[in-house]
Amino acid sequence: MINSVIVDDTCELTFMQKKMFICNRMPIYRLPMLYELNDGVTYESVQAAAYHTFKAHPALQVKYEYDPSQRQFYQRMLPLREEQFQIPIHTAKEDVSQYIINRPNKLDLSRNYPWACEFIEDQHHRYLYIEFHHICMDGLGIRSFERTFINQLHGIPIPSSTEISGLTTYKRICTFEQQEREDERATVNNLKLPEIISSSKEIRLNRFTQCMDEQKQAVIARIAKMMNVTKGTVYQGLMEEVWKKECVGEAYGAIGNWRSQLGNLNEVGCFVNIQPQFLNRDHSLEERTKAIFNTNWRRFMNPSQEVLSSLDFSIVFSYEEDMFQYFRYIPVDQLCKFDLYVRVYSYDKQTHIEFEYNRGKYSEDQMMIMYKQFESILDQYVE
Repeated sequence: MINSVIVDDTCELTFMQKKMFICNRMPIYRLPMLYELNDGVTYESVQAAAYHTFKAHPALQVKYEYDPSQRQFYQRMLPLREEQFQIPIHTAKEDVSQYIINRPNKLDLSRNYPWACEFIEDQHHRYLYIEFHHICMDGLGIRSFERTFINQLHGIPIPSSTEISGLTTYKRICTFEQQEREDERATVNNLKLPEIISSSKEIRLNRFTQCMDEQKQAVIARIAKMMNVTKGTVYQGLMEEVWKKECVGEAYGAIGNWRSQLGNLNEVGCFVNIQPQFLNRDHSLEERTKAIFNTNWRRFMNPSQEVLSSLDFSIVFSYEEDMFQYFRYIPVDQLCKFDLYVRVYSYDKQTHIEFEYNRGKYSEDQMMIMYKQFESILDQYVE
């Protein structure tokens, strides 16, 4: 039993959350998570564990609204009640991943909580399926959620507390974002990949994904050690080397997270931001990689002085390392968040590079060329 007092029950949305709310009911910003149930586990025990997990994280007990008179977006606490928490059972007649991909988006941020649950049965397996909207959850949040859920499922109690922070973290982020200087809102020279397809109204996405073998991963780790930077920084530096040949412009975005500055690594919520990066075409790989690392460190030390959250970028990079352990993520988004989103992610001891691109502007051949150039540059560091 959790004895808690939830405070700060209303808050404006962060800049990223506003962008997500505007896309409500569209096939984008979906985070479907799948957990396979063991034979001896009952639906009743899983439902109880899931309920107490949601109840333990106030940022998941919210609903969203827009006030047209103030032109403001808000999230408001609405505590979850056990009697309203029921998980339906559905039967999948196809592969469970395909079932989820074909499943229509049922989340409505203006009416319901930003998540939905169901049990899925196929011929051989049973699953707990939870779909989050990205507006309430990021990768580290899922890691915290699954840790609480697994503990509950195994009878490990949630530590009691006298106060839960509620929406305090979101309020702190909004304060940082409101300090953004007017000159930082100026238009920048966006980095862009030349368009070869004329269907500019098409925003449907395609994905081109390659798995990094162990030798390539070892080279990345060695470069990171040699330059005294992180592996994610090396991947980003390598992509800049590719972009300086294939793209025009200089400004692009990198997915960051307010957690690194605020220290709330275990809190459930969506605390992502997009940090501006500027490609210097005269830098060597080592110079650009160290410059990226130093810029990120400066932002870590002075978060309120390095906010450019209102800028929009055509190209965005992200690096994710083993975000979760028990749940499996099923990508289902059909619309592009950005014209080109290069995502490096590690899961289950494998690392992949994924190019998520606007198929109304770019082709798979362009993605293949960029990946081949990435490999060619990396091969120069093979011993």
